[in-house]
Amino acid sequence: MTHGGVVTTRGVVDGIGASRNCPLSDDALAGFCHWPRAPLPEQRCQLGKMPDWPMLVSKIARSLFGSYDWPQSLTPPPGRRLRSTDDNPTIPSGYTYLLQLVAHDLVNTQTPFWEVQKGLGTANLQSNPLRLTVLYGGGPAACPVAFAAAGVDGQDRYKLRTGKFGVAQASEVTTHFSDLSRIVADGCTETLIADPRNTDNAVLSQLTVLFSLLHNTIADAITGNPKFSSIGPASLPYRAVFEQARSAVEQIYRRIVLEELLDKILHPAVLASYREQRKSVWDQSRVPLELTHAVLRFGHVMARDFYFLRPDKMRVKLSESLNFAGPAEAGSTAIPPLWLVQWSSFFEMNQNGISPNYSRRIGPGMSAELFDQLSFQPIGEEPPLGLPYRDAKSALLAGLWSVDALINEVREHAPDLLPADWVFTDPAARARAIAAWLSGKNQQRNLGLTGCQIDRIAADPPLWIFVLLEAALDPAIEGRHLGVLASIIFADVIFGIAATAMPDRASGLPAAEQQAIDAITTMEDCVRYVAAHVPVPAGGLPLI
Repeated sequence: MTHGGVVTTRGVVDGIGASRNCPLSDDALAGFCHWPRAPLPEQRCQLGKMPDWPMLVSKIARSLFGSYDWPQSLTPPPGRRLRSTDDNPTIPSGYTYLLQLVAHDLVNTQTPFWEVQKGLGTANLQSNPLRLTVLYGGGPAACPVAFAAAGVDGQDRYKLRTGKFGVAQASEVTTHFSDLSRIVADGCTETLIADPRNTDNAVLSQLTVLFSLLHNTIADAITGNPKFSSIGPASLPYRAVFEQARSAVEQIYRRIVLEELLDKILHPAVLASYREQRKSVWDQSRVPLELTHAVLRFGHVMARDFYFLRPDKMRVKLSESLNFAGPAEAGSTAIPPLWLVQWSSFFEMNQNGISPNYSRRIGPGMSAELFDQLSFQPIGEEPPLGLPYRDAKSALLAGLWSVDALINEVREHAPDLLPADWVFTDPAARARAIAAWLSGKNQQRNLGLTGCQIDRIAADPPLWIFVLLEAALDPAIEGRHLGVLASIIFADVIFGIAATAMPDRASGLPAAEQQAIDAITTMEDCVRYVAAHVPVPAGGLPLI
């Protein structure tokens, strides 16, 4: 049944799914938009209008289980080694979690799309994208719990809280600055941060600590500026210190995103075009569903089965990191030392003999750990297919553009963005390549898809799965980075936001410190800057 472009699927199909609007009405998605504009009904992916869409979604999700069949390994940098053909030596694993932080900084929905009930909606609550709201919240006044108390009455808050590691026994050494700050309340350990999503996994938690330490280091440099030396602590303008330190961190964060992260994940030709113009072709300054619920989902396939958190420690499974709950003992606020990260294991720090964890290549294959039922419980009575099923269902519910319509839109308005040798230019050849891949997976995974269903998906693939396929099936890419269409969407949004919301330059730093901060353009620079300023107490662990 259709009404106003919204299709309602009634009953249960093949034992999967309950009555649900597919797609959700755009009116139910406040704070979101579409890229490059709202699609007409015929420009949307039509798979969600099929009466058997829940079953098709579940089978597409099953096709992603495990590794993609890469024909050969990529070549690692000199002196480094790969652990499998999945490894992508151009993207160390730290960028997987930096990308997750960026994603959280672009979108924040309290209700997942699959939980939105008929007649209700959800919203993107992230109104200041790429401004590190994910770290700062609304600042000390709006989110005091995330900031360390200072001053006579504890109200002069300008530094972010950090915590410690160790065990509950007082005889054991504990080191501050190594974890997020935690307290025990009502017998439970609570984390004192602005955005609880920053505890989604152990590595993201430690990355949040790193950026917190960066902020606090810069705040200390501001308060240590000689021009403040004649001002007593009671009269120091703490609000100004916070704002200037935040501004400096935002500048660093923006540079790393625009100058390093995009280099690693975007198609080089597309990135070069956007760097030349430094703006959105489609005047995009909001965060569209085509980015949040399709393109950005490629970060999930980059997650490894396991990680070495430090060069000298045993490996940790991805599911263990996802289920990381902080302190191991009831009543403790200190995490076990096992979970401390040394960043030479996640970024290329030019450390002799240390090969970082590399991200997985971008393609239609996802770690079996992301099918874990403990980490990703089944949605209602639907099959236990983990994160891929959630990605697939959310994308269809979002009512995204079809791949064909998006390519036609780009060809009409910005044809120079499409390389002449792009292998997916021809719709028939594109459908044949996708059908060949899906037919192989149908036999390998015993998916039970009919030839008609395979042809239907190949002709009108959901955008999120096409993002993975165009990176894997293009022989010039081989999973190293995103393909052309995904890169255009990503770049257009990021450059559009960056052009309209640039943070002010801090003015309270000593000249030498400002020069050092201006030189930070990579995550290696960031880690080394913090490591040079944050002392390592007895029993502590160096950041590198």
